[in-house]
Order: sequence, then structure tokens, then C-alpha cells
Amino acid sequence: MDTLRRNKSFFLGYLIFFTIGVGLCVAYNQAQILEFINSRNSPTADFFFKYYTHVGDGIFLIAVAVILMFLSIKKGVVILLAGMVEGGLVQLLKQYIFTSHTRPWMTIKSVHLVEDFSPYINNSFPSGHSATAFCTFLLLSLFVAEKRLGFLFFILAILVAYSRIYLAQHYFIDTLIGSLIGVLTAIGFYYFAFISKNKLGAVLGRWG
Repeated sequence: MDTLRRNKSFFLGYLIFFTIGVGLCVAYNQAQILEFINSRNSPTADFFFKYYTHVGDGIFLIAVAVILMFLSIKKGVVILLAGMVEGGLVQLLKQYIFTSHTRPWMTIKSVHLVEDFSPYINNSFPSGHSATAFCTFLLLSLFVAEKRLGFLFFILAILVAYSRIYLAQHYFIDTLIGSLIGVLTAIGFYYFAFISKNKLGAVLGRWG
């Protein structure tokens, strides 16, 4: 409970985001949501989201894990393992279950595309970038356990999800479910590594 209290700003922000997100998915179709976000474009936003979206890459997660290992090998390994699991789950859903989901820009011809950005074509659902971002930033929030930083980490994660819609790479529901995968994976690994007295926690505990 103490961990939840010290990270309530992240969890409260996510609860509000997910609740509103579900409501939007019920009230509007995915094309409407995407067109609303994508149409609010500008040269500044194009530049920012074109590069910021890569915060959701696995490379960013690996970089964070490596840096963390200088402070705590255990925390670095937990982020790496969590990233592998959420990434594997996302790819399983993309490649074997939701195989017919094409990217929004392939279907909605009126979307604004950012110059010099190479979009993907297939496997839209769910959003791997959103999953990785939420997994990474939630674990960082849990590790830091600082009230004032929890909401900042949430904003950094949600900006990645927003960028995927802005760039017409994903529908809103893709990012919503991707974020849920990331959050649940992060919570699961944090629990088994730092709270529950199990083999994983015992093994990782040797690294401090």
C-alpha cells in the first residue's frame, strides 16, 4: 500500500486516462478519434512527435535498463525482463491473432503524414510503443517512488501513445490496450521482484 500511495499520481492519472479512453471508444469510432487528433497538427508538433515517438522503442527501454544497472543491477534486470515479456506479448497479438489490422494511414487517406517519417503498414493492434513506454515509465515511477515525479512519468508515457495516433501509426484503441499491457506487465514484475517472496524475487535480490 505504501508503494501505491507514493505513486498515486501515476496510477490516478492512468485510471482517469483509461476510463475516459473506454468512454471515447464507446462514443466514437476509431477513425473519428484519429482524425480529431491527427488534424491538430503543426510543424512544431510534427518535429516533436516524429522524434519523441522513439521513446517507445525497445532501444530506449534497453538504454534505461543499462543506465539503471549502474545504480541497481536488480532494477535494470527487472526493466529488461518486463520489456521482453510485454514486447513478446504484443508481437504475439500482432503476428498471430490480430493479423488483419492495417495502419490508419493505409485506410484513412485524408490523414496528415509527417514528412520524412517512414510509417509501418500492417500489425496495428496493439501499440507496442505504448506498451513499452507505459511499462518503462511506470517501473521508473515505482523505483523512484517520488510523488512529484509520478505524474511526470505518466505524462511522458502518454505522450508516446499520443504520438502514435498523431503520426497515424495507430488507432486510439491500439494505444489504449498497448498501455494496459505495459502497465500490467510493470505491476506484475515489480510485485514478483520486490514485494512477493518468491524465487524470482530471491534470485534478483542477490543483485541488490
